[in-house]
Amino acid sequence: FDDASLTRATESTKEEEIILSQKGIGLRNESFDLGKEGLAEPWVGFGQVLLHKDFAAKSGEAGVWLKTYSEVHSGGFYQDAVGTPIVGKSYTFSGWFKKEANARLKKGEMKLEFFDAAGKRIFSEAKDITNDLNTNPGKFTQLRVTGKTPEGAARLRVTIFYDADKPTAENAASLFFDDAKLEISPPSSSNQ
Repeated sequence: FDDASLTRATESTKEEEIILSQKGIGLRNESFDLGKEGLAEPWVGFGQVLLHKDFAAKSGEAGVWLKTYSEVHSGGFYQDAVGTPIVGKSYTFSGWFKKEANARLKKGEMKLEFFDAAGKRIFSEAKDITNDLNTNPGKFTQLRVTGKTPEGAARLRVTIFYDADKPTAENAASLFFDDAKLEISPPSSSNQ
């Protein structure tokens, strides 16, 4: 990490625990309001990922700041969902993104990754969100990816990845993310 910090949130709120027990699987700290200046556990960041309390949030107190204008101009973050995915069920991972107008993204991606009990990735469903981000600068846009749980899945991971052009004075800008959700979706659901 360069210019990034991580802070630990040791306990989730009782409200999160109730929601997770009702859904069977889910994410913790979906609003990114836990933590101070870093990306709070159980979210794990790589590259230039920062938490900022002012301008990165769509709602609540905080959102994720994907700093695309540093020397390390790619990165992302992920979380292993709480609970075990149900074989044959489809899950949708969604969230709200905002890209500053002059940020030049080469690649943006949302992923659902399924792992077996030994930790081997057995299936991944990815959605390229580059065009969505590049066509709606300056506004929060909800994006999602849906994937069906394969046989043998024991763990589900959600991932956001970005890669931007090398920074210049013209493209010094950022990408923001907030309000993540992981939900069971109807089997006929598809990427939007």
